Amino acid sequence: AAGRLVAWCAGRGEVGQRALGARSILCDPRHRSAVARLNSVKGREIWRPLAPSVLEEYWSAVFEAAPLSLCEFMLAAVPVRASARRMLAAAVHVDGTARPHVVRRSVNERFWTLIDAFRRLTGVPAVLNTSFNLAGEPVVFGPDDAIATFVRSDIEVLVLGDCLLEKPSVSEPVRDQGGRRAARPARGTGVARGTLDSGMPFLPWQSAAPSEEEPDVQR
Repeated sequence: AAGRLVAWCAGRGEVGQRALGARSILCDPRHRSAVARLNSVKGREIWRPLAPSVLEEYWSAVFEAAPLSLCEFMLAAVPVRASARRMLAAAVHVDGTARPHVVRRSVNERFWTLIDAFRRLTGVPAVLNTSFNLAGEPVVFGPDDAIATFVRSDIEVLVLGDCLLEKPSVSEPVRDQGGRRAARPARGTGVARGTLDSGMPFLPWQSAAPSEEEPDVQR
């Protein structure tokens, strides 16, 4: 709701044409400027459209037609009601349609709960949703992929399972582990809050890299 770009990596990996709430980059759909910003971050053509993920319970209030089976996979264009076009400004095409993804609680409760929390904050039962990857790269798969893409991009927040990682804002001083003011990372990088000396967050499912004294034995 604050306009930041949020990378979302939850549950099993996704394979297919679209990101459906397991490996996504999310944003507030109310601002048309989000299209240019997301496309720039991903290294895509500035004109490429983006799609909304919309709660099933509020579908009829947003769209003029019932959800097709293709809408479960973000593969069909649907007319957006005139009354809802402003709140989906970043997702509505020039002909008044959008390519929505219907989000059912029974299919992806975690993603549904996220969008519902956004709805309670803003009154908008949808988020802008694009795949979690950069230009020329596949959609991220595991934690290592997600963290590497997050660090190399201008994405500001990463939700990785139950972990929340944020890059320091421009107004927030960067400090080392001793609390001393440190040099700010270059744009497109960043140190997540609560990190180790390497600048990478320690996650319980990550194994430690082999040390220089310890050869990497092939198994």
